Amino acid sequence: MTRRTHLAFAAFMLYGISLLLRWRLELLTSSVCLLASLFPDLDYYLRSLPLVEHRKTLHNVWALSITTCALHLYGLSVPWLIGYSSHLLLDSLTRSGIDALLMGRRARGPFKTGGLVDRLLFYSIIAFFAVVALGLFPRLQTLSRRGWRVG
Repeated sequence: MTRRTHLAFAAFMLYGISLLLRWRLELLTSSVCLLASLFPDLDYYLRSLPLVEHRKTLHNVWALSITTCALHLYGLSVPWLIGYSSHLLLDSLTRSGIDALLMGRRARGPFKTGGLVDRLLFYSIIAFFAVVALGLFPRLQTLSRRGWRVG
């Protein structure tokens, strides 16, 4: 999927989970989630380095687990986990797929990166957030009683 779809889907997932669990979103936690939704594609830009392959080096549950555990020390593991796992989920639905367990078997889907489904998903999420912004769907502030635990 494209960068914008990864960002939109991570924001959508974070919003939905926050509604369900009655969490208040803050700038730091939202930013961490959005950064995590793009982080796995860092292997694309580092692919000229030895042992780095796109959709392999950072597109797996091992990289997800290590980075999530590292951020747990700062109380940011939950938004990181949401953003990173949303990226892996979407990429596993593409034709290129991902080798989630690094065992030589790729989880693949029928969709093309940048294709019709990618664009439809992006615009659907944007439309959803427009509905939220217009006040036609509950806002987080009206449902929240506690925030993320940071630290």
